[in-house]
Amino acid sequence: MIDSHPLSTARLTWVTCVLILLAACKEQPAPPSVADKTKEVVTAPASKPEEPAPKEPAEEAKGDNPYDQLGPGTREQQQLLVRAKSRFLNNDIAGAEPLFEELAGSSPISSPQVSAALALGSIYESSERSDKALALYKSLLDRVGPIPEVNLMVGRAFAAQGATKDALAAFERVLDVQPLYIFLWVEIGQLHASSGDKEKSAEALLNYERKLYTMADQVRAPDQIGVEDRLQIVEVFSFIEDDKVTMTLIEVLAKDPESDVRAAAARAIGETMAVSARPALQERQKVEQSDLVQGAIRDALAQLAAVAEPGIGDVTSPTFVNDKSKLPE
Repeated sequence: MIDSHPLSTARLTWVTCVLILLAACKEQPAPPSVADKTKEVVTAPASKPEEPAPKEPAEEAKGDNPYDQLGPGTREQQQLLVRAKSRFLNNDIAGAEPLFEELAGSSPISSPQVSAALALGSIYESSERSDKALALYKSLLDRVGPIPEVNLMVGRAFAAQGATKDALAAFERVLDVQPLYIFLWVEIGQLHASSGDKEKSAEALLNYERKLYTMADQVRAPDQIGVEDRLQIVEVFSFIEDDKVTMTLIEVLAKDPESDVRAAAARAIGETMAVSARPALQERQKVEQSDLVQGAIRDALAQLAAVAEPGIGDVTSPTFVNDKSKLPE
C-alpha cells in the first residue's frame, strides 16, 4: 500500500487556480522535462541503474498528513480574494496589491490567504522588489508548515530568485511529505549543478532515475498494488516528460485491468504532450471497450494534435517538399 500524501482532486484544482492567477502576472516555471538534464554539467545514467530490491514509496513518507491545515477560509477572506482577483485580472495591479497584502496577513491560514500571498509575491518580483518577495515567501512557509503544494510553488519562486538554499529546503520539505513527487529530484539536481556541486547533482539525478524505475515497476504490477495506488503513480507521471514514463503509460493503457487506470494513463499521455505515443493511442482506440477510456483517448489525441510541431510526431501544418513524389506517408 502506498501510504503517502494523497493527490486529491480538490487540492489539485486549488493549485491550478493559484497558478492561473499567478500566470496573469508572470509565467511560472513548469516541471522540467527530463531532457533538460542533458543541458546541465552532469547527466543521469542512460541505462537502468542498479539498486536494492524496490520498496514501497510508503516507506519513505514522513510526518502527519497536513491536509487539514489549509481550509477554505472565512467569508471575509473569500470575499477579499474575489475583490483582489477581479482587480488583478483586469490589470489593476495597483488596486489589487493592497487587497492581497491585507489578505496575505490575515488569519486563519487558508486557501485564500495562501493564494493572496503567492500572488503578492509575484507582484513584488515583477516590480523588482525581490527582497520583499523573498521575505514574504519565508513568512508564508513559516505559517503553513509542510503543505507540499505551497512549498513546491514557493521553492520554485526561490529558485527563480537565485535563493538556492531556500529552494532546496522547500523541495526537501515537499519530498518529506510527498516522496512520489520524484520530478523534484531533477530540479534539485539542476540547482546543485548551477551552484557547482557536481557530486550532489549527480546523486539527485541518480535518485530520480532509481525512483522512476521503482514506480514504473509498481504501476505495471496490478496484482501487487491496488487501484488507488496505481492512479496515484499515473497522476504523478502526468507531470513528467520522460521516455520511460511514456513507455510505462502506454503499457498501462494497454494492459491494466481497470478502466479508471487505463483512462488516467491516456489522459497523462496527453498532459505530458508525448506525441510519440500517438500511434499507441490510435491502436488502443480500435480495441478499447470502455467508453470512459475511449473518451480519455480522444481527449489525449486532441491535445497531441494541438501541440505537435511539423516534423515532430504529428504534422499539423502543410508540408512542403521539393520532390512531390516524396511526400510523407
